[in-house]
Amino acid sequence: MINLRNLDLEGCLSLVELPSSIGNMTNLTNLDLEGCLSLVELPSSMGNMTNVRSLYLTGSASFVELTSSVGNLHNLQYLCLNGCSKLKALPNNINTKSLDELDLSDCSLLKSFPEISTNIRVLTLNGTAVEKVHPSIRSWSRLERLHMSYSEDLGKSQHAFDLITELHLSDTRIQEVAPWVKEMSRLHKLVTKGCTKLVSLPQLPDSLQIIDAENCESLERLDCVGENMDTRHERSGM
Repeated sequence: MINLRNLDLEGCLSLVELPSSIGNMTNLTNLDLEGCLSLVELPSSMGNMTNVRSLYLTGSASFVELTSSVGNLHNLQYLCLNGCSKLKALPNNINTKSLDELDLSDCSLLKSFPEISTNIRVLTLNGTAVEKVHPSIRSWSRLERLHMSYSEDLGKSQHAFDLITELHLSDTRIQEVAPWVKEMSRLHKLVTKGCTKLVSLPQLPDSLQIIDAENCESLERLDCVGENMDTRHERSGM
């Protein structure tokens, strides 16, 4: 199957591993492993698949390690690992210039990420344990969207404040949001969904267009509502 260009294995629940011979598929451009709940890792031979442009592992809940040979995928544009809840770390060489979008959302054990391509356009980190952003992010000239999870330590990454476009609060114990959120001049969306003890929101940046505060049953006060903001109760699918 050397001429195969698209391999869709989405929802193959019992798939534990891929054969090393998959590396012979040198013309493959798309590999979809979304929802492969038993998949643990990928073979190192994947590094031979240099034409791969998109790799999807969304919801692969048993996936623990991304092979370092992924750094050889010089045409890789989309790497989606969202929902890989057992993934603790990434290899240090995911810095291919072609990488356009990296989705690590809901990789709840992931505490840091390595140096990656400065050409990246979309970086999604909400639902991870990543609390600090390296200062080099200031030089990522193509970055359009940065999604982060709120934490007190995020306040130490002021160099990233005017890059964050979406901020998620997931700690159900939180009662208030730090005032430095107002300094996020490009913040477009604030999600506090399910923060049942949240009492108030501070002054917020005028750039904010959407607040999703569904099921914030203790919320009493919005100290400031920007004129561009959609304050309607956001429902699923909107």
